[in-house]
Amino acid sequence: MMHSNLSSLALVFGLMLASGPAVALDVCGTTIGPKEKVVLDSHQNCSESPAVTVVGPATLDLNGFTITCVGSDQTGISVSGEKAKIVDGTVRECSNGVSLDLGSTKHYVSGITSRDNQSDGFRSWATESKISKNRAVANDGHGFNLAFGGGHKISGNLAADNGGSGFTSGTGNENSFTKNVALRNFQSGFNMGPGNDHVVAGNVASGNGERGFLNGSGSYATYAKNVASGNSGDGFEMGAGANHRLLKNRSLGNGGNGFEHHTPNETIYKGNVAEGNGAVGFLLNAGSNHEVVKNVATGNRGSGFEQH
Repeated sequence: MMHSNLSSLALVFGLMLASGPAVALDVCGTTIGPKEKVVLDSHQNCSESPAVTVVGPATLDLNGFTITCVGSDQTGISVSGEKAKIVDGTVRECSNGVSLDLGSTKHYVSGITSRDNQSDGFRSWATESKISKNRAVANDGHGFNLAFGGGHKISGNLAADNGGSGFTSGTGNENSFTKNVALRNFQSGFNMGPGNDHVVAGNVASGNGERGFLNGSGSYATYAKNVASGNSGDGFEMGAGANHRLLKNRSLGNGGNGFEHHTPNETIYKGNVAEGNGAVGFLLNAGSNHEVVKNVATGNRGSGFEQH
């Protein structure tokens, strides 16, 4: 009886081992998934493009190692399908470091440093994906570029020293940016494009070459409890659209206006602070039916509040 029990335990243990993640010696040019988990055990120098393809549901765990592109115009990690996971490592010297493909959805990317790439650190054409606790550093393009697709949750990431903006959002709607940091990017810290219903909350944009936060032509955006400091242009600039809400933001020591408002109608400014900026604290150039209450403007080179 004991021998039978031991044999059964050995069989179960063997099956557990067989169903575990594959440990990869070389993933260059390979496709992982669907329904597969691969864990790297070494650095990878890849000449193929993409360097690695992941088709969800599948997991690529870089396990602290680095994928380096050694050719030209190579995508680093290309992600398609649904519910892929990319975690824990570095991608460098590619075109786009991590690319979420058009038509794919619900991916999870965390713990990835994407640096020194020829275009964007992270680029997404997907929808409804979570991009959390990553770093985009010294890329020639944007740090995090949501080129298309909505419903993303972008949280706890760092974008620093990139040649474009730290974080951008294109035509997709309902993207959420929370507790991210954009430092010393050549363009703006955060650049929201024509999409609608974005939530931008608890972020920091500091030392960027243009604005801290730019809202393009989209409507119904909420900016809450963000800090824009030491940027070369305006702290917050609302370009177009309507029905925005700016709540308890701080614009400190920026080279332009603390808050500049171009054409949006029916926008709420409530509980914001503009301090020590190089021009006007709150400049409302156009639009109508605004609610501007409980804001503070102090120490700015221009007037505290202007409306034209």
